Amino acid sequence: MRISIIKTKRIINIFRLALSGLTYTKSNFSSCGDGVFIHDGVRIHNPELLTIGDNVYVGPGTKIFASGQIEIEYGVVIGEDVQIMSSNHEYDSPQQKMLPFNNNNSYKKTVLSRFCWIGNNSIVLPGVTVGKYCVIAAGSVITKSTQDYGVYGGNPARLLKYRENKNLEKIDRTWVREKNKNSIYFIQ
Repeated sequence: MRISIIKTKRIINIFRLALSGLTYTKSNFSSCGDGVFIHDGVRIHNPELLTIGDNVYVGPGTKIFASGQIEIEYGVVIGEDVQIMSSNHEYDSPQQKMLPFNNNNSYKKTVLSRFCWIGNNSIVLPGVTVGKYCVIAAGSVITKSTQDYGVYGGNPARLLKYRENKNLEKIDRTWVREKNKNSIYFIQ
């Protein structure tokens, strides 16, 4: 009985995802590694400008705006309802003829370095590089690049401390996230 409920939920979620036009395959992205899990309800704008490494998790409700290029490296975990951006409206141009901003955009590559963890409801702004092994507290707004091993929080986010374990690079990088049977899909 339990197995049929899980299978039914999975079929309903896949059907809902297909109706919303949000099905992603590896060919949608600039490049996409193995073990990538994109949860239901994730919206990716300009996926052809998004590079995703191996063993990446993207939580439900996340929005990724990749028009200025975004790189998500190996082992990154992105929580629920996160926004990651790589472009912004021009609002202070000498040629500005509209208010509050022009129709032009400025583009800046955004990078989430390996094994960083972006907490729920956080915002990563254009041009930011989140350092290796960083932890970004839930609800943070990352306006500037972060340092490796840093723990950041707040709006705007500031360095709270450094992770005590500086040997994270020695941890076996061959781990693979266990597939959650209640979730939608791994990218094929």
